[in-house]
Amino acid sequence: MAAGGGGGWRWMRYILHLISQTPSVTLRLTLFGAVDARSSAGEVLPLPTRKAQALVAYLAVHGPASTRDSLAALLWGDSGEDQARQSLRQALFSLRKVFDRAAPAALVPHGDSFQLNRAVVECDVWEFDAATRDGSPAALARAVALYRGDLLDGLSIDEAPFEEWLASERSRLREDAIAAHVRLLAHLRAHGSIDEALRIAQRLVAINPLLEAGHRALMESYEAAGRPADALRQYDTCAEILRRELRVAPEPATAALHDAIRRRRSDAGRARVLVVEDEDATRELIVALLTDAGYDAVAADDGDAALLRLGAGPFDLIVADIDMPTLDGVTLLEVVARRGLRTPVILVTALTDDTLEQRGFALGAADYMRKPVDAGVLRARVRNALQRFAVIAWLAVALGAQVFAAPADVSPARPAGFDQTVWRVEDGLPSNVVTSIVQSREGYVWIGTFGGAVRFDGVRFTPVTFASGAENRISRLFADRAGAVWAINEARRLFRWRSGVVTAYGEAEGLPRAPVNDIGEDGRGRLWLATGAGLCELRDGGCRAVDAGLAAPNVDVVFAAPDGAIYAGAGEWLVVVNEGRVRTERMPGGREITALAQTRDGVLWVGTNGGGLYRVTSAGIEDDTRRSGVLDQRVAALVTARDGTLWIGMSGRGLVRLEDGVYRTYGAADGLSDAFVRTVFQDAEENVWVGTNAGGIDRLRAHLVTVFTTADGLTGNPILALFEDRRHQFWVGTNCQALDTWRDGRFARVPAFVGCPFSIADDRDGNLWLGTHGEGAIRLSGGRATAFTPATGLAGRDVWTIAEDADGALWFGGDGLTRMAGGRLQAFAARDGFTARDVRVIRPSRSGVWIGTYGDGLVHYAGGRFTSITTREGLSSNDVRSVHEDADGVVWAGTYGGGLNRIAGGR
Repeated sequence: MAAGGGGGWRWMRYILHLISQTPSVTLRLTLFGAVDARSSAGEVLPLPTRKAQALVAYLAVHGPASTRDSLAALLWGDSGEDQARQSLRQALFSLRKVFDRAAPAALVPHGDSFQLNRAVVECDVWEFDAATRDGSPAALARAVALYRGDLLDGLSIDEAPFEEWLASERSRLREDAIAAHVRLLAHLRAHGSIDEALRIAQRLVAINPLLEAGHRALMESYEAAGRPADALRQYDTCAEILRRELRVAPEPATAALHDAIRRRRSDAGRARVLVVEDEDATRELIVALLTDAGYDAVAADDGDAALLRLGAGPFDLIVADIDMPTLDGVTLLEVVARRGLRTPVILVTALTDDTLEQRGFALGAADYMRKPVDAGVLRARVRNALQRFAVIAWLAVALGAQVFAAPADVSPARPAGFDQTVWRVEDGLPSNVVTSIVQSREGYVWIGTFGGAVRFDGVRFTPVTFASGAENRISRLFADRAGAVWAINEARRLFRWRSGVVTAYGEAEGLPRAPVNDIGEDGRGRLWLATGAGLCELRDGGCRAVDAGLAAPNVDVVFAAPDGAIYAGAGEWLVVVNEGRVRTERMPGGREITALAQTRDGVLWVGTNGGGLYRVTSAGIEDDTRRSGVLDQRVAALVTARDGTLWIGMSGRGLVRLEDGVYRTYGAADGLSDAFVRTVFQDAEENVWVGTNAGGIDRLRAHLVTVFTTADGLTGNPILALFEDRRHQFWVGTNCQALDTWRDGRFARVPAFVGCPFSIADDRDGNLWLGTHGEGAIRLSGGRATAFTPATGLAGRDVWTIAEDADGALWFGGDGLTRMAGGRLQAFAARDGFTARDVRVIRPSRSGVWIGTYGDGLVHYAGGRFTSITTREGLSSNDVRSVHEDADGVVWAGTYGGGLNRIAGGR
């Protein structure tokens, strides 16, 4: 080497001097996922080209010093020897320029070799390897957090030696990551960390969807979290992936686990109730009463023992004493809420301190009981809590929202102005790493992931196979106007799906012998490919190349703009094809182009790799990085919405939305499932879809529903009753806290009432009536409250429903049935022909009222007589929760567990 003489020693002395003057760490390399280099101050150091990124990664991961000849052969093997060495010199020179801004001593020569200086460089792969060797729980958690995707995810260069080395290293690190996840998962499950274990199991399946041990771990984690239905669905997902990819059935161990969960779920028709009580006699009494009532009652003698029980398996309900020596019931309730166990809790106490009761309800307690324990009250409270929370759980799934009772100061984050829905592996996605989203001509949303592609109809995900095994990892999807869906896999091969038939495109179809990176379609229906050999137009059985005059023709991104021009990004070069003319322009600072979009005003927006955001107008290329807030970020996606809004997806900072010149950022703090955004898409209904690196899909929809919470004046967030009176005044009953009403754009508390309002109604005199839990019926009139209880003629103290019939009489249902007419109360009993004990709903009919009961079916009152309709008469269930008589006199009855019934003509 020419530098081996005195000049070489002077260079080495200079390097040693720099090392002595340099702080301990000045450069941070991230190689898992997208390549990222930053200074210790957080400044992004843009690596100018793909091969520069590959060079840095090889020097970091390979370890020993690498010779110039080996590096040249690795990355420029197809060039002549002289050209390869010249290209290497240019790459090293460009890296030194970048590193000099933060760590001049980062790249150290050793004679004819180079290596990275670990004294001034940090690398996530080094830390990952050290953590997996350590093997402690904390180190394993660190390794799992570091592994954000495959090594150099998305990076591909057309050099066989480098690709072989990269494939080998990716495989090694992926296997180490799987082992770290498995070991950490075992630790978390052993220590009862249910939610975290579930998250790690989901990540494990996302890393390798073909690993059955991962699917089994996820199934077990779902069951431990009290989600057996999700566990069984995960088995179906596993079976479908194995059938599609390997043409095999699940292993016997996986099938056996599925059968065991199904059996346990079937046995769990008896709800599991955890009884937490430190007094032996009371604990044994509650367990005996619940066991006799058909429940699977499990005892714990204090709060600590209860936590161990909860860590071992799911429960449907907790009955907990408040006053316990080690861990009291209210603290147990707080722990349950923090763990996200979603298990309703009934608090029991002999104390008379109302502040404890109020604190319990504020924390989300399902109910409250006082000692001594009454058998009937206990069974009623347990039954009501289980039924109420079963409905809440169903609503949470149906509405895609978390509606369980939570502390009043908890307000779930979501991107402002949007309703958000998230789909992940547990919902049917093959992987949480989502790389591309498009919508086909038929309206289906197609989603590309590291686990393959799926077609989404709004309800279910249907797998679509473009290639087998690891070849099915999707990098890019594109839907053309003719109805075909195109896919580019991770190996940069092109496929087309049309009418259920998949066709692979390669040299035989006229494509160049080079990776395919992107695809677009112009207004005339012409398809354009961005390839490692340049930009070309796909037509007439071949791909017609566009000569841009570039020394390095690799094109990474192509965009067909509304103005008719074709824009492409080739490293730091912007290529423009317009009416047959081709021109190129270099990005400021040599920024590598990663995304392109055009807004209504004709401005072309250019996203770069670590260099932020730029706008291209007739005046030239302008840096919009500081104004947009996309400082030193990798822009992964740019999308122009139909309303003119520009959406910017960033690797590590979430979303940025540009509207009317104002930028708004949505990140993890705003509820986005992952701040590492890979793709952004807007569908035909103007919903914005966001594909993330590890959080699955977020769909943002402009608010169809406005959410009101304590921030808007509500006394509490759990809502029990809603009612609009004859004067269009709106009333809200909150969970055992207060009655609120809507005034002047906010909710205000009604001071005349304190209690649990389960139902609200008004009468013809303008009085407001409240049905309560334990306090009977309350009439509010002129700011004064009057109570009606069994002492004044009401059938019972619990009033679940109130309705007015056609004659103006009020009906009260709960633990009995009462009618008020002419100011007088009449409680109905067996002597009157009414034998039901638990009334859930009352609705007026043309000739009387319909009464839905728990256990006694549907009852109709007319002309002074009661007529019952039960399962003996064909009703699907005797537990009736809703009733409606339509304009044709047809009666509709909704049941709990029995579906919907239609009653017409007496049948």
